[in-house]
Amino acid sequence: MEFGVMVMSPGERREDFSKTDERVWLLVRGSASIFLGAEGDREVSRPNLFDYSPWRLSVPAGRRIVITAGTEGHGAGERRGVRRRGGR
Repeated sequence: MEFGVMVMSPGERREDFSKTDERVWLLVRGSASIFLGAEGDREVSRPNLFDYSPWRLSVPAGRRIVITAGTEGHGAGERRGVRRRGGR
């Protein structure tokens, strides 16, 4: 299992794909546009983690997604590494 915290700058784009692993993305705060291939885009937001319900996306192995961060600037310029626990 891999676990990581990723803070994206406004407008930053991240493509995610794995042939073998399922992935789960959790929006802690801010907004994003998620491109789901043939299903199109989905806009999601969570102004803060205390007053709003979480938003998550479960992605099966072999599925490519693209996440583009919103414009509010939460954590702009800040990046944190991935911590690995156990794993394959």
